[in-house]
Amino acid sequence: MITQLKIDSVFDSNPEFRNHFILKCLSLKSDDFLYVSLKEDSNGKDLESIILILYHFIDKIVELKINNVAFSFKEIEYFADLGNAAIVNLAIRIDNKGGKFIVIEPKPKIKDVLEILGLDECWPIYNSEKEFIDDMNK
Repeated sequence: MITQLKIDSVFDSNPEFRNHFILKCLSLKSDDFLYVSLKEDSNGKDLESIILILYHFIDKIVELKINNVAFSFKEIEYFADLGNAAIVNLAIRIDNKGGKFIVIEPKPKIKDVLEILGLDECWPIYNSEKEFIDDMNK
């Protein structure tokens, strides 16, 4: 179970995380998920400019033994090598623990990149948070 205490401990471990990320627990019929999103006012919408922060953030999520992550790409405007490597790293680490990694709301160009890279075959991609929640609550 993902508790508010776990979420708070992620933010407490590095104050920079609060500048860039939103975290919340989604308790759905199928399982609990940690919902991760960039903040609307984050200056890291390309992921590359905050890559070190992103890697530390990912390490903290994995360290807390959070198995299921729903990562909203809604605020991601550019997705290239470094950002891709970080996200793939998180997905592999989640998958290795038997968890689920899910992408929510990628912009059309970002979704195209995910599909070109074949990542849509590795992770479920949902066009909206509602679509994801409805599917997980079936």
